[in-house]
Amino acid sequence: FTGYEEREEIYRINYTAGEFYKYVLNTHKAGEKARVYLIQRKVNAEAIKAFGLGYSPDQPSVLIDYLHKKKGYDPRVVEKAGLVVSRGSQYFDRFRGRIIFPLKDHLGNVLAFAGRVIEDRGEIAKYINGPDTQVYKKGRTLYGLDVARSEIKKAGRAIIVEGELDCISCWQVGIKNVVAIKGSALTEDQASLLFRFCSEVALALDSDFAGDAAARRGLEIMKAQ
Repeated sequence: FTGYEEREEIYRINYTAGEFYKYVLNTHKAGEKARVYLIQRKVNAEAIKAFGLGYSPDQPSVLIDYLHKKKGYDPRVVEKAGLVVSRGSQYFDRFRGRIIFPLKDHLGNVLAFAGRVIEDRGEIAKYINGPDTQVYKKGRTLYGLDVARSEIKKAGRAIIVEGELDCISCWQVGIKNVVAIKGSALTEDQASLLFRFCSEVALALDSDFAGDAAARRGLEIMKAQ
């Protein structure tokens, strides 16, 4: 692979993985626990479809077996896409046992994924994000922008929240011009990306100290645009 070819292969792998995760959540019995969890969190079917949510089975190598054995993708490139981790000569699914949130660019290309555990027993991180890759840079991406882009243009403003479920909750109650940042720090790249689609941005971050500090930093970044 050249660098360009490998990037294109990662896009294809991400798309295929996203379709697999969606199938498991919506159709397979392995996704039943995840379906129940999303009902409990009041995430409706329309939102599940719009945001392309999925589920990764709580087994070590279901995704890599599917991508490699069924679809013929090179496991080394799947690892470069951030979907698996290797130990010795073995590959293990990064997001097993988690609700999957695809992270897309504003055109809807799947760049990476984030995963949330269903049962938070405090043993492992509640949320994990895919690592930075050739196609994904955390500080350059806004969750939900592919869904919200036309509404942001129409409203002339964007609302920024923290986290995927906050974004989805707003969207479900009719606030459609909303996107989410990963973590609590808005970056210059994210601000300039948003200002391509609107002239006004509102921050609706958590009201704790970290959220307050992030809002102040975010305001300074936006003033500099």
